[in-house]
Amino acid sequence: MASLATEWPGLAQQAAQDEVSFADFLEKLLNRELAARKQRKRATLLKLATMSAVKTLEQFDWNAGSGAPKVPIPLDVAHHSGMISPTVPI
Repeated sequence: MASLATEWPGLAQQAAQDEVSFADFLEKLLNRELAARKQRKRATLLKLATMSAVKTLEQFDWNAGSGAPKVPIPLDVAHHSGMISPTVPI
């Protein structure tokens, strides 16, 4: 409950000024704690995954991976796998 210590004073003061019920104050405080825990969990899982920061499509290196060699698919395999419609002439 690390964020409770930091969130408590500000939320308590705001609740007193707004004359918020204790139940509403407690709900808001616990929701903040829950959000902080989720954020810490995401950060920890990202570190454990050894992934770098999130990248956008513009930052992605499209030439980095060579992948599998691109060989043509034989027509009989394409036809039997449903890749080519039997009603469309080749």
